[in-house]
Amino acid sequence: EGKYLGPDGGIAATQDILSMNSSFDVMVGADQSIQGAAIVLADEGMTGQVKLIGLGGSAPALKGISDGSWFGGVFGAPGTEGRYAMEAMVDALKNGVDQGGIDPLATAPDGGLITSGNVSKFSAEWDG
Repeated sequence: EGKYLGPDGGIAATQDILSMNSSFDVMVGADQSIQGAAIVLADEGMTGQVKLIGLGGSAPALKGISDGSWFGGVFGAPGTEGRYAMEAMVDALKNGVDQGGIDPLATAPDGGLITSGNVSKFSAEWDG
């Protein structure tokens, strides 16, 4: 298990970090880990003191960026990736066309970088 199924890994890591050094400015990680970090930082009264940046663009990430508890994120598009892959496979099988590499973020707002200023342009493709 890669510990990507919930916030537990982020909770444990953040508790470890705080036990060694409570003075840091930024945390970056998978959305699930950042969810855990946000829980611990809230419990410690540190919400807003550490900039949280998630990788994934999950529903919790977009909510956190919207409400200001997260600083930003990088959008992940698993639904779009799957759709593009299936379309490319069908095109290859039916028409012999090789799509080559397809960037699912090519059409994402602002190159997939999510901030409080543009979070409303994004729709989560997974629950986190």
